[in-house]
Amino acid sequence: MRSVWSFIPLLKPPSWAAAAGAALALACVPSSIAGADDPVRIVQVSAQADGVGRTRLVVETDRPVRGVRSFLLSGPDRLVVDVPGAHWARAGEAPGGGLALRYRYANRAEGAARIVFDLAGQAAIAGRRTELAGRRLTIILSGVAAATQVTPLVAAPPADERMRLGPPVRRPTVVIDAGHGGRDPGAIGVGAVREEDVTLAAALRLRDALGARGYTVALTREGDEFLALDARVAFARARNADLFISLHADSAPGTDAHGAAVYMLSERGANRSRVLADRQDWQVDVGDEAPREGGVRQILFDLTQRETTNRSSDFARGLIRRLEESGAPIRYRRPRNAGFYVLLAPDVPAVLVEMGFLTHAGDAARLTDPAAQTRFTGALADAVDSYFASALQMASR
Repeated sequence: MRSVWSFIPLLKPPSWAAAAGAALALACVPSSIAGADDPVRIVQVSAQADGVGRTRLVVETDRPVRGVRSFLLSGPDRLVVDVPGAHWARAGEAPGGGLALRYRYANRAEGAARIVFDLAGQAAIAGRRTELAGRRLTIILSGVAAATQVTPLVAAPPADERMRLGPPVRRPTVVIDAGHGGRDPGAIGVGAVREEDVTLAAALRLRDALGARGYTVALTREGDEFLALDARVAFARARNADLFISLHADSAPGTDAHGAAVYMLSERGANRSRVLADRQDWQVDVGDEAPREGGVRQILFDLTQRETTNRSSDFARGLIRRLEESGAPIRYRRPRNAGFYVLLAPDVPAVLVEMGFLTHAGDAARLTDPAAQTRFTGALADAVDSYFASALQMASR
């Protein structure tokens, strides 16, 4: 993934796409070095099939761009991308790939470079992400029947319709981490209830809730087994997770502490992440043309991590709202910052949820009651829906 909207692994564009991108770059601005007031230069436009019915479209610019718009049109079917602040020196056309038969480029009156991908048929946007601090836009198209055009990204069609409608739209990948396990039982609470059991039960319920909504879901553990912290992070990164949720339960003997809390990575934790990335040779996508070492790469790494932290914060705030709406007791009504190891991945938005205190009789009863567990994990699933829907809405503006 290496970015929140990384729905499929990055694929190297074919040679013709690279050549077309170079030609388009020359067509965009004069050959002189672009200054702050010069038009944005488009350095690559490509379209490539991934072999499973999807097409990856890439538009890359020489500097960050905000407000890129993309939308589908029918009669004929096409995808339109408007890049504000960019300007083509001439209009033109280039060959496409996959679902995109070709793409045409021209300028709009309001000062945006427009790219129109002519499509082979009806399609849906299965994913969209920005990378390289806003310099690369990637859109994943999936060919679908007309009936699925109005289906939200996070809503799966009924089971009896899936075969009739064809392959499902690619869904975000959520990794759920049940804290502790095996030789590490975690906190022991009222009635000798163990944290490892509570977190696994909640993780399984959340997996079922998200799976029913069409997400791709993976659990770091599905039984009473020990898993090292670094293995949990590696598990999420290996699956290109779009979101990582670590479930825990707290303890504070001799106090009346109770209620849920949501944690995200602190600044101190971000510094630790940089050290680990170097020590463990984490491969973070900062662009094919970025140097493998040095200050520039570090700057791009920091920008990637900052974007990841912002997205983690968005999800954490929305999660707290959903938990409050569900009636769950909340200890902190704002996300807390921490340096927990499982939050250290620089390219996977992540939160750690303390679901309550096992040392509090009320919390312990709630966390072990199946009906209460269902309400709690339902609120978590609702927060995941809101997070991805909001991200898509922002991306399409």
